[in-house]
Amino acid sequence: DLGLGLARRRGLGRSFGRGVAINSKSLESPEAQKELLENKRDVLKNRLQAIDEQLKSL
Repeated sequence: DLGLGLARRRGLGRSFGRGVAINSKSLESPEAQKELLENKRDVLKNRLQAIDEQLKSL
């Protein structure tokens, strides 16, 4: 259940895979670097939300 929840949440935000893919290009422009950081932030927020929900259910 946890695995499915995290996978589903990742899909709701910007694609984590895309963020990793542009990592090599992030040095080329500040805009790409900003987008990468925003993607990482979204993924971390989703993970924290999933953890909070799990803690509430315990």
